[in-house]
Amino acid sequence: MSHSSPVIFHGLDGFPFSPNHYLTLGAFDGLHLGHRQIVDQVVTAARSNHGESVLITFDPHPQEVIQKGPDPFFLLSTLPEKIQVLKHTGLDKILVLPFTRDFSELPPEAFIKNILVGRVGMRKIWIGYDHGFGRDRSGGIDLLKQLGPECGFTVEQVGAHEVGSVVVSSTKIREAIRHGQVELATEMLGYPYTVSGIVSRGEGIGRKIGFPTANIFVEHPRKLIPHGGVYHVELLIGTDWHRGVCNIGQRPTFDGQELRIEVHLLQFQSDIYGMPVCLRFHRRLREEKKFPSVDELIRQITKDVEEANIFWNGSGW
Repeated sequence: MSHSSPVIFHGLDGFPFSPNHYLTLGAFDGLHLGHRQIVDQVVTAARSNHGESVLITFDPHPQEVIQKGPDPFFLLSTLPEKIQVLKHTGLDKILVLPFTRDFSELPPEAFIKNILVGRVGMRKIWIGYDHGFGRDRSGGIDLLKQLGPECGFTVEQVGAHEVGSVVVSSTKIREAIRHGQVELATEMLGYPYTVSGIVSRGEGIGRKIGFPTANIFVEHPRKLIPHGGVYHVELLIGTDWHRGVCNIGQRPTFDGQELRIEVHLLQFQSDIYGMPVCLRFHRRLREEKKFPSVDELIRQITKDVEEANIFWNGSGW
């Protein structure tokens, strides 16, 4: 079976049972370095033992369904973004299970016996050091080890991944992005934080002041957007990455109210309205602020573009 592109299954219907599956499961939000460590071990073991590697994930994210707090839960990666990263990991199969309120009430023992063993099939399972599953996340490493001999599988727990002395987690990455710390997020993710969207028509203000921008509309309402400000970014258009400067904010100089993501590309002129794009964040430059005049705004944007050119042509990416 080719290792270049995994087969993706949405739900158990049509998923082929095999007792020779080497698998892991989880939300894998962001697919950070800790997650990648687990996936790498699964893929390596499957190849060494002539088995098939399987990653099981959930849609929507379990927190979107069972969250109890007043604050909305935001995603590091939508399902298409997650799958895009997983395509390059060498996995054989990705199984996306629909996560519902009823599914969340499933006892962990029933999940292991009826779904993992009975419906998917597994020879070995890897889970993260802090992973819980089943009703109230009550299932974990102890239950898996207890059921393994009876059900014919083994289990391995993968320890925490650290960057410096910091344990990498999706929660910590979300916090970094909320504060605009995209370089810290890159260190923990292993790649620049990415936002996917569609180029939509704006009011043409950027073009009028000499800096045309692409307005990025993000379709998923729970996608986490970095803290407002100006960033060095790259925009994927088709198969090519283009360097630019991005402003996230409400355009206070023009008394804007609505949050916008606007990208000025450094060397690109084509019409891209309506096109799907992918924006990755490399470095935060400054806060968004209100300027006393449009002329002063233009002077600042000119400086931002000059600094971006230095960044990209110097010791940047």
